[in-house]
Amino acid sequence: MRRLHYIWKKFFRAAIIDDVIKTNYADVIQLPQSKQPIFKIQSETDIETVLNVIHELENRARTNQCDAYNNKLMTYAIKIMLHTGMRPSEVYALTTKDIDFKAKVIHIYKRIGSDYNELVTTDTPKTPNSIRDIPKGPDLEAILHELIDYAKTDELFRLWNGKYMEHNYTGTLIRNVCKKLGCKFHMYQLRHLLSREIGKVASSRTLMDLMGHASINQSVYYQWSTPEEKRKAIMDRDKKFLN
Repeated sequence: MRRLHYIWKKFFRAAIIDDVIKTNYADVIQLPQSKQPIFKIQSETDIETVLNVIHELENRARTNQCDAYNNKLMTYAIKIMLHTGMRPSEVYALTTKDIDFKAKVIHIYKRIGSDYNELVTTDTPKTPNSIRDIPKGPDLEAILHELIDYAKTDELFRLWNGKYMEHNYTGTLIRNVCKKLGCKFHMYQLRHLLSREIGKVASSRTLMDLMGHASINQSVYYQWSTPEEKRKAIMDRDKKFLN
């Protein structure tokens, strides 16, 4: 039912853009709460999987210049997310003006989204907390210089055909790559990966500010633990308090 509701919202939005109707009637529908258990999307990944996806994008069979350009652009998006934990929509909205090499930060104040005039356009961030500056180290700085030299326009993630890079395009591309590699990967796993690693070396408040989360509770949710870490915690507790 939720899937059908999402599709109808898209239909109504397209009709509004074409000035067929004035109201998105799907917005007033109240969906019943499901009694089925909710299974979380797999959020864990590792560096090896990420590097394999990047390698496949760089070396997969290419039929034309358009695919070659878009695949390479996708590798830059993945590398930036790997180093910053930015949301995919924030990466896709980056321009040369957003990258401050002197201050060594990336300014984040917009994303690729949609409104009632266009299905794919630049939009304001999800929350006021999402407006932030992310520091960049030397490795990311080198990647950004490469990207600026490679991109066709100052809007760094415009595709070969001039359209914005966005979730529908990148989701299909990543699924095809993962099907060939036999792995499970999606872009938001990079955000979880950075959150997990930052959580080991900095405070939850620092993580919250870097990720643009609305609360520390959300930051803690992103800091998933492995079975090995949970097992070690139990063993250490037993050793310290029960023996």
